[in-house]
Amino acid sequence: MNKNSHIIFILLILIFSCKNRNIDTSIELKKALIFSKKSDLKNILIKYNIISPYNIKIKDSNYFYLFARLFYEKIGHNRLSDYLLTKAITKNNLFINEALQLYVQSLIQNESWNNLKKVINNNQDHFIINTDQQLLFIYANNKTLNHINNMPSDKHFFPLIYEIIKNNPTGLQQIENQTKIHDFFIKSEIYNDFDAKFIDKLKDIIELSKNDFFLSSIYHFIINDKTSFKNSMEIILNKNISDDKIKILKKLSIKLNLRKSFYMSLAKNYNNDKLKMYYYGLEVIHFENNKKGIKILEETLPYFDGNNMINYKIRYNLLYNNRKLTSEWVKNVVEFINDYPDSYKSKSLLDILFRMAIIQNKKSFIIPFLENLSTKSMNCLEESMYLYKLYLIDKKNKDKYQKIIIKKYPLSYAGLIINKGNISIPEEQQTLQLADKKKMSKDAVIISKKINYLLEFHFQDEAKKINIENLTDNEILVIHEIFYQFFLKQKNYYKAIHYSIKIFNLIYDKDYYNIKNVEILKRLYPIHYKKIVFEYSKKYNIEPALVFAVIREESCFHKNILSRVNAVGLMQIMPTTGEFIAKKLKLKKYDLTNPEDNINMGIFYLDFLKRYFTEKELILSCYNAGQGRTQKWYKIYKNFPNELIYEIIPIYETRHYIRKVMKSYYIYKYLLEREDMSNSAINF
Repeated sequence: MNKNSHIIFILLILIFSCKNRNIDTSIELKKALIFSKKSDLKNILIKYNIISPYNIKIKDSNYFYLFARLFYEKIGHNRLSDYLLTKAITKNNLFINEALQLYVQSLIQNESWNNLKKVINNNQDHFIINTDQQLLFIYANNKTLNHINNMPSDKHFFPLIYEIIKNNPTGLQQIENQTKIHDFFIKSEIYNDFDAKFIDKLKDIIELSKNDFFLSSIYHFIINDKTSFKNSMEIILNKNISDDKIKILKKLSIKLNLRKSFYMSLAKNYNNDKLKMYYYGLEVIHFENNKKGIKILEETLPYFDGNNMINYKIRYNLLYNNRKLTSEWVKNVVEFINDYPDSYKSKSLLDILFRMAIIQNKKSFIIPFLENLSTKSMNCLEESMYLYKLYLIDKKNKDKYQKIIIKKYPLSYAGLIINKGNISIPEEQQTLQLADKKKMSKDAVIISKKINYLLEFHFQDEAKKINIENLTDNEILVIHEIFYQFFLKQKNYYKAIHYSIKIFNLIYDKDYYNIKNVEILKRLYPIHYKKIVFEYSKKYNIEPALVFAVIREESCFHKNILSRVNAVGLMQIMPTTGEFIAKKLKLKKYDLTNPEDNINMGIFYLDFLKRYFTEKELILSCYNAGQGRTQKWYKIYKNFPNELIYEIIPIYETRHYIRKVMKSYYIYKYLLEREDMSNSAINF
């Protein structure tokens, strides 16, 4: 326990000793604790008259674990959380297993080894048997590394593994035991955020293993010793080494800005080792030139026959880096897609194939090859876009593809474009029939209760981890509805939409583009911030349906979201773009996480982009990729029909962005018109 925690605990005891009331488990106390900071804890305890931890009385025994977790998250392991967890594992309640896991984790992190053994031995019946729990029993029974069959993937077990090693230190000189420690580091990825207080334990393990070079390289990475890392890496790459270990060395070398050293080490050691030759070929492509790297990969391919990850990566690199619209290349692309139908790179190559055929005006050339392409593994998005591209390039069968798309995927981008945005849902399918809670099994009722308790304390991440795989579809629907209503109440629209999608997937078996229920559609395409959107849409002459579509696809109504490129808020405005807009609007103060500011500025920007293009699709391209790039692309491709231009924009993200926003635009237009809001809509 650190100094600050000691001070807080002393304050707790002083406060508790002066009071003689039961812990207040009211909504107000829970809310105060949930949203409090560590510095607020003293005042909260005074305000709610929390009694001594040794005399706490809670009527609902399920609250012991929940309050223990709250205090543990605020101030870590201390006598208060310790007491509450002890109560949680001795009282009959829903959270005995969770309390045990948290208690064990806190004891391991604080190295309370004697207490840990007592807890394990006294509660063996409550532990769920898995890899992690088996490790606990091995420790409690003073067994050694030799007794471990599978290493855990949880990094928090590192101190415990060290204690097990101490039971037989010389055992770490055995190759099989060193391999087990390697497996733990590989599976747990503990090197990414290694706790500095355990660094001496890692040093001891390396010493006991007689300076194992793989562990040494991880140690040098953790302490940022680049020179020693390079030396260890070169020694390792001079030996036989597994694919997993080479991947980690590459990953760590990149993080240390030593990728060139990784490349040079491979250059010295790849001869007569096809695995190293494969990685060397990838590095040659990165550092030297495609031609030389491709030649090396071609040499290694026969040694990695069969549909495995290395075969997959080699073939993709060969196809991607040697793109030519020849019969052989197209045939190999189709074969690759059929071999790896679910992979991202297969989808990428198919996209490239269509784009090249359109640009080079060889649309009819690729059609015979595509007859051999299997669509069985395609989801509704992939198949609808595949059929749409065939609709665009295959004049002979255009009508056939049109009929298939409209019948099978009417609410897809393809279906809505072909059908000019028309949506029709029969009146008898306007309401939503949700799950029947009365038909739930005993296990499902217990799970739903646990989830409700956890959400009551805002432990949504833990609630989401509860295993519901063995429940019936009806029971899972009830669980999803609990989450949906919770997030909706919290105005966490982003996650509410996420659970709407889960509910939809169960009801309609993921037939995402054939929704026949208005209420589901409203959940999937909600109309939040309506007043603000309509006010500024009218001001800037932009259709509200387009604004809602941009918000949904940019942020899913998450007002505080920050993208990986630092775009902010509902309409994902870049800070520099925000400065530009603010000058145009003469805004002295603005906050991009404030819904009104963000929507005002985002709609203004859509209106501003109309000076470059009139088509919604090209305005959306400007919004996503910038007007400069869009103007450049349009200048190159302007002689193509518009529907083809949108499919040959060089950046996949922008092509996909146009599709998903336009799909949402048509759906929002339908919903707004249906709600008789069309009077507020303005022609674009």
